[in-house]
Amino acid sequence: MMEASSGRTMRQVRWLTQALIISGAFNIGLLATFFYLLLRQNPSADDFLHKPKAVQKVISLDENHSNAKVLSQLEGLSFDQLLGRLDHTQAVEDGYTIRDLSLACMVHRYQFNLEKALGGQPLQQRVLSWKKESGQLSEVTIFPGLSEENFRQIVHFATTERWPLTSKGLFVQLKRADILQQKSLLEAFFLTPEFLAVETLMSHAGVALNRHRLVALLREGSFSTLSAFTESQKQCQDFSAEKRQEFLLEYAAKKSRAAAYLLLQTDSSSIVKRANDEQILTLLDLFEEQTPEVEQFAIELLASPRSDAVWKKAASRLYAFHQEALPEPYDHRAAMVRFVPKAILQEKIASVNLPKEEPELQKITPPQVVVKQPIIETKEPVKPMISKPAPMRRIERVYIVQDGDNLWKIAHKYSTGIDTLRSYNHLKNDQLKVGQILKIPQDKVN
Repeated sequence: MMEASSGRTMRQVRWLTQALIISGAFNIGLLATFFYLLLRQNPSADDFLHKPKAVQKVISLDENHSNAKVLSQLEGLSFDQLLGRLDHTQAVEDGYTIRDLSLACMVHRYQFNLEKALGGQPLQQRVLSWKKESGQLSEVTIFPGLSEENFRQIVHFATTERWPLTSKGLFVQLKRADILQQKSLLEAFFLTPEFLAVETLMSHAGVALNRHRLVALLREGSFSTLSAFTESQKQCQDFSAEKRQEFLLEYAAKKSRAAAYLLLQTDSSSIVKRANDEQILTLLDLFEEQTPEVEQFAIELLASPRSDAVWKKAASRLYAFHQEALPEPYDHRAAMVRFVPKAILQEKIASVNLPKEEPELQKITPPQVVVKQPIIETKEPVKPMISKPAPMRRIERVYIVQDGDNLWKIAHKYSTGIDTLRSYNHLKNDQLKVGQILKIPQDKVN
């Protein structure tokens, strides 16, 4: 009985062991499949640099081969194939070899960073023009005078660096629609002088700007624009608000929505005042998404002394945001009343000739003397005040000093004495100021 029980236990152990092995192998297979699919969805540098494109076979050289003919064969090769020809030392023409022409194609076609590969050493450069089979004229830069050691450095850099490209080469790869998820490419581009120049400019705006958002902005422009800005910053480090606005307006002129919305975030008030009508119209065309900033921007333009075209474009955006049709013909008064807050409307009302309620006219007594007449309730006729001094005390008189007045002139005018006038107003001397208020003694008033 004991032996039978032990046999069953051993069989169970073997069965469980086999099940675990099978399960482990199955899980390993699933993980391998998962990582394979993940890598397929997340392209690497190999997908862009080393993938063969229209591969052409370089035929053996003879006396009829020229630089142009060899270049026409090399230009269709992938980066990896060109790299493999950097050890081909066969002479072609004018003292150049296959590896010289292959290197020229790497730099021209793939923006290989030769300067970085050679540690920034000075390079000789010659421009070689040649005609393609289609008849189109093309140019490449040849780098004569490179040594064997230089070519070893180039090969080492090209095979060990993940993205051995210039700033322009990295930018070209970033322009691809499916590349923003390529983390290593983004990290390489973040280190370029061009990206750092723009990031430094934006950091002075005091706005927390995500690097990926900045890359999205730059992708909407051209590398020539980015390169020109970087060169100007090398000449003069300008991080002013005006420089930032100039940079963003240049990108907005190239239909960059990212630049347009960033302008509202950093420089909305300045743009309303300083941008010309053409720039304003371009920005309004780019604002398709309704945001509080865009709506406020359009309202400020409505209330500004801009051209009819700007008024109408700003109003069209506001009507569209509220799912309303733009009235035809356009009525700017109606648009102002519809969208501009009352407080701003009252300030701007004169500039657009809107109708307004006339204020009540106020009767104003002459500035020199302000008289408050007492209300006397009596059924009997009021006798002249000259015969009764008491009612005269109910009269309060004040005088506002005019240019050229003095105490003698004022005292003579109201039949009082200078000393009385001085003591009544607690004056320390006879000096008076224009606009000064003097009280006229009541008991001396006629």
